[in-house]
Amino acid sequence: MSEHTLHRLPSGLPVLTVPMPGTASVTVLVLVGVGSRYEVKKEQGLSHVLEHMLFKGTQKWPTAKDLSQTLDSVGADYNAFTSKEHTGYYVKVAAEHLPLAIDVVSDMVWRPVLSGEELTREKKVICEEIKMYEDNPLMHIGDLLEGEVYQGSSFGVNIAGSLASVTALTRAQVAGYHLRHYVPKNMLVAVGGKFNAGASARVRAAFAERR
Repeated sequence: MSEHTLHRLPSGLPVLTVPMPGTASVTVLVLVGVGSRYEVKKEQGLSHVLEHMLFKGTQKWPTAKDLSQTLDSVGADYNAFTSKEHTGYYVKVAAEHLPLAIDVVSDMVWRPVLSGEELTREKKVICEEIKMYEDNPLMHIGDLLEGEVYQGSSFGVNIAGSLASVTALTRAQVAGYHLRHYVPKNMLVAVGGKFNAGASARVRAAFAERR
């Protein structure tokens, strides 16, 4: 594996590139330094809700269907995750589709639509997820244990929030949380796999600023 490089854009956004010429694929990952531990009581579950909403449409791909069809058309592997301290988004594609992966991920994190209609639907989906986890003893016991160990701390709160907290979230809260936390100095962009020298320039252009 070739030497990785880490540099910062003028905005302060760190960009990590890890060339792996022996592979045929490449992954674009964005990590945001926000998770459930940073939520106040009225925001519980908000990091996770926002993660879901970024897949529901962007400025360039206005609907969830537009996004999924675009990525599926090139055989992309894509997903996201929320932890107590980080939220992450990634797209993995064959090397020749790297420009598309960069464009999609940058549009998701910088320019999500955050539709109120989609938020209403997605909150119901997440509430069903919460119920499913609570009905599974192997999953639920970990949340109960953390709640006891970290009583009174955000570390003891379920990453997904509660049925009440998620239901109460508004579009204004989601949009404000995005503007507050999805900023260059609180993010990391990583590109790993097979790519050429032009990839760095494309990453710099795509992630240069929120437009």
